[in-house]
Amino acid sequence: MKCEKCDKEFSSKEALIMHNKAKHATVSAEPKFSKKQKKNIKVVAIITILILAVTGFSYVRSLSFRDAPVLEVVPSAYNFGTVSQAEGTATTTMTLKNNGVSNLIINNIDTSCGCTSASVIYNDKEGPKFGMSMHGTNPKNWQQVIAPGETAELKIYYNPNVHKEMRGAFSRTVMLYTNDPRHKIQQIKISGVQGD
Repeated sequence: MKCEKCDKEFSSKEALIMHNKAKHATVSAEPKFSKKQKKNIKVVAIITILILAVTGFSYVRSLSFRDAPVLEVVPSAYNFGTVSQAEGTATTTMTLKNNGVSNLIINNIDTSCGCTSASVIYNDKEGPKFGMSMHGTNPKNWQQVIAPGETAELKIYYNPNVHKEMRGAFSRTVMLYTNDPRHKIQQIKISGVQGD
């Protein structure tokens, strides 16, 4: 018997097999995978990359939150109950607190209806009133800075005489635009029932 690779002669098949194992053994550098195994490997690789990307994004985002301002609104919603047109504009105030470690900046206020307006009171000074921005009457280039640990008040006005014909339940929204990365637009709901 003859070795096909080196042309050496052997007296038995067993001797040829031993020779091939010792002298011509080849280790495949690339493992052989079935199509199904290759597909599974690709799926696992894609899932691993996605998990790493989401984890990395979350970590970077958490770093930006660490030194950020944190707006807390108390209460976060208010029900006026029955609002009488005869009594005119109803008001309420909410506390705005900066629970973060850097300055909270409120740089705009908007409302969902012309019947609702709002202002910020800081250090006993009331700022300008903001209404529905599409009416074009809101102040420009305004901002209120609230230091860490400090509070301000949000004063909300509801004027039932803007919609004289309306009777029944109402719901409106006041939007605060801030530099709090968790609450870039903080929505505050007011509601009630409009009567005579």
